[in-house]
Amino acid sequence: MYKATLMILAVISSCAAYREIPNAAAWFEIGVSDDTGTTFYVDPTSIRKSGDKAKMWSLYNYNSVRDTLGVWSLSSIALNEYDCKKGRVIIRFLSVHSGNMGRGEVALINMNIDASEAHVPSGSISKISLQLACGK
Repeated sequence: MYKATLMILAVISSCAAYREIPNAAAWFEIGVSDDTGTTFYVDPTSIRKSGDKAKMWSLYNYNSVRDTLGVWSLSSIALNEYDCKKGRVIIRFLSVHSGNMGRGEVALINMNIDASEAHVPSGSISKISLQLACGK
């Protein structure tokens, strides 16, 4: 157990994306899901643009414990990459936390997310995020 903990800490400390996660003061609420009670936040100061693409950090804060990729959590933080021209999004980094607002133990870090770009539907929280990240 001790060796596993040290190994996880070494991976976390060397992960550039993890070190870039915004602090609590940077989060800006953009909406709440009526279905799940999840509150969605973004960090507008983290927006990085390159051509037709933009990246921005997002936080999903759950009102009750939730299964996120097989791990029980109260929040998760993601680095999303938006294709501003095509209106699509892909998750580039995900950390899952035992506490609200990205606090508590880091239960899971996923930097190798096997996901293709997803279309962003009109009127969704993802659409609001895309518009903010892309400056529309």
